[in-house]
Amino acid sequence: MTPQRATDVVDRFYSRLNEGDLDGVMSLFADDYVGHWGLGSGGGGADTVRSHLGTWYTAAPDIHTEVAHTVTDGEWVASFVVVDGTQSGDFSAIPASNRPFRMAGVDMFRVRDGRITEGRTICDLGSLFIAAGAVPAMAG
Repeated sequence: MTPQRATDVVDRFYSRLNEGDLDGVMSLFADDYVGHWGLGSGGGGADTVRSHLGTWYTAAPDIHTEVAHTVTDGEWVASFVVVDGTQSGDFSAIPASNRPFRMAGVDMFRVRDGRITEGRTICDLGSLFIAAGAVPAMAG
């Protein structure tokens, strides 16, 4: 798989994510997907990704991810993203606040044979917690 084709798969991931097309998102993941930190971590493979994204869609149905930068190195695609939404549903132990949030994140996906086989996600949940009023903003 060429680096451009790997990037195209990840671009389709974000497009389907923004459309709220969970089945379309899941069609891009290999059944034996391995996630580390964040998206799909916990050893459940693609089923864990579905559960994780379902939590986000419940907490913020209007969630939208903008890809600010993408770097591709062989079969690995790394994207710096900015995520916007309104926390209109419960998120974990945080009750719905109906407040908008913006947070940044980095996703790294390994793409093989047109499917995402491995990933690492790091996101700034602190910004969501502050926006939801779950923790106070730091002065300064």
